Amino acid sequence: MKLFTDEILSDLAEFKPMRADGKAIPINAPRGWVHMAFAAARIWQAAYGETKQDWHQYVFAMMQLSALAISGDKTNPQFAVARRFAGEFTGLCAQNTLRTGYRPIGGASPIVPLSPDWWTHDDPLQPFRSWGFDPANPSSGAVNAPCWLWVRQEELERHANHIENRRWNMDVMAVSGPDDAGAPAAVELLRKYIPPEFDPLALLVDWARRGGVKTWCARGNRFWDGKLCEIIDVFQISPEVWRGVDPYDVKTDLPNGTFYASLGRESYLLDAVYFKVDDLSRCWRNTFEVPEVAAPGKAEPLPASPPTDEEILARCDELWLAKVNVRQLDVLIPKEPRFKGVKSDTIRTLTNGRYKAPGRGPRTPDMIRR
Repeated sequence: MKLFTDEILSDLAEFKPMRADGKAIPINAPRGWVHMAFAAARIWQAAYGETKQDWHQYVFAMMQLSALAISGDKTNPQFAVARRFAGEFTGLCAQNTLRTGYRPIGGASPIVPLSPDWWTHDDPLQPFRSWGFDPANPSSGAVNAPCWLWVRQEELERHANHIENRRWNMDVMAVSGPDDAGAPAAVELLRKYIPPEFDPLALLVDWARRGGVKTWCARGNRFWDGKLCEIIDVFQISPEVWRGVDPYDVKTDLPNGTFYASLGRESYLLDAVYFKVDDLSRCWRNTFEVPEVAAPGKAEPLPASPPTDEEILARCDELWLAKVNVRQLDVLIPKEPRFKGVKSDTIRTLTNGRYKAPGRGPRTPDMIRR
């Protein structure tokens, strides 16, 4: 699906999207580029939407996301979803999967490429406040940035098609399913079933450190000496990484499922962490479930009495009918519970001269070997 069909242009012209300072978001774009607001709407549509819905609904969703970014209201139930989406979008830009640039508002000059490093914000919602960039103050989060941000359309379409093919989950831009529980949900689930003196968050981290619970996150940021060196989508978190996590670290953001791991010079910022529910259930049973105890007075069955010579001979006959050879006879009988403890010499004595291996002559004690 191409972004700017005549129908879409008509919808957008009627909708007239604007940012917080009243600047109208430009519908017409330089050839080969898409305004960041519409690019984010396209990614949102590919991840969450249905193609039959009107295009302006996705743009309206981005305007709501921008308002949440400006307000910073973490009590809003949609804030966590907005932050995860923003983290995924800025992650694509930081990896140069989506190339970006900026141009002064109202200007006609060529678009200036923007370094992927700029997108590695501590707060991924920052670019969504103004959909813009200030070359004089790159770290500014003001809503009146003097330049618009643009995304290459070719790469945007290629990645949007990839997302549509894999159909990401409704709450996070990563593959998750009913077997996965986000960190807030996992903590609340444990809180219901563990003694009150236990901290469910500390328990989760401890199980993950021991490798008892498989975990992954929508986005893993790896740092070396404090500098971002890698961004990994759908990152499988190893027990070694969890050993660097302090559940009481100030960087831990449980509502958003964010954890920080410090491993000396290497560190990780794990965003939107998920836990395998089956592993949580197993660890809970192993930790808290009390095994059943036999009812008082219930006696264990008495061990069977030692077999008689006749029983040994009868079992030998049975094994020989099953084509068991002489060596196997000497090995199998003593291992059976009923014949446990029977000496091999006893078997040799009782079977002396009575049995014939298939295709062979009579066996003697000297010929029967262990």
